[in-house]
Parts: sequence; C-alpha cells; structure tokens
Amino acid sequence: MVQAERAFQAVRALDPYRLWDMEVYSTLLWHLQRTVQLSFLAQELLSIEPRSSQAWIAIGNTFSLQKERSQALTCFRRAQQLDPTCAYAFTLAGHEFIDEDLDKAILSFQMALRADARHYNAWYVCPDNFRCHFWWRKHLVEIHACLSCARVSV
Repeated sequence: MVQAERAFQAVRALDPYRLWDMEVYSTLLWHLQRTVQLSFLAQELLSIEPRSSQAWIAIGNTFSLQKERSQALTCFRRAQQLDPTCAYAFTLAGHEFIDEDLDKAILSFQMALRADARHYNAWYVCPDNFRCHFWWRKHLVEIHACLSCARVSV
C-alpha cells in the first residue's frame, strides 16, 4: 500500500488538478489511517471542483476515518447526487451501513451495481452475496424481457 501511496503522490505532483481516481487515493489514505493527508486531499479536491463526486467521497472518507458515520453518509449521498453513475459512492455508503443496517448496506451495494454492473467492489463486499446475486439475476431477466419485446416490435 505504501507503494500505491507514493504512486498517487507522484501523480498529484505531476497533475495537481487531477480529479480522476482521487476517490481511490482517498480510500487508500483511509486504509493507511493517514488522517491529515486525507483531510488535506479532501480540502484540495473541494477547492478544485466543489461539484465533483471525488471531492465528496474524499470528505466522506475523512469523516468515516473519524468514525462519524452519519456525516460520512451525508457526503457519500452528495457524491451520488452529483454523479448517479458513481458506483464507488454507493459502495462506500454500503460500508458505512454494514454494521448497523444490513438491509441498507445491501441496497447500497445493489445501487452500486445498477450504476456499474462490473463494479467488483460491490460484488466482493456484499454481505449477502446470495441476495445480491438473486437481485441481479432478477434485474437481468427484466432487462432481457425488455430487449425481447424491443426485438419483437422492430
């Protein structure tokens, strides 16, 4: 993980206004328990683009690291509002819910999969893979039915 941290630092040095993948960097800092660096990153991202999901995810990770779950969830929800296709924001919300409300956690992981069906983080951490799998299979059947109807009507 330290090598990844160095790589992100090098990227930030080369492109200090970069937003792409900074949500991943903020999660790396969360895992490394780098409170000051995470807070600084969140402030920088917010000053670069206050309407970016990456900034709000970094802020949410900062609150999460400080064990302020409700504040973290508020930030992850804001990231979801700003970019409804940001599966990572839904996944991180699921992580916040997982200890207190399993149903909300599963719903968050399912929303992540709606945003991006290939988002492995949501598949990997879903606490009830059977329910997630059942939900996804049902979702695929619905999609297939719609596609079949479209083919017949053409």
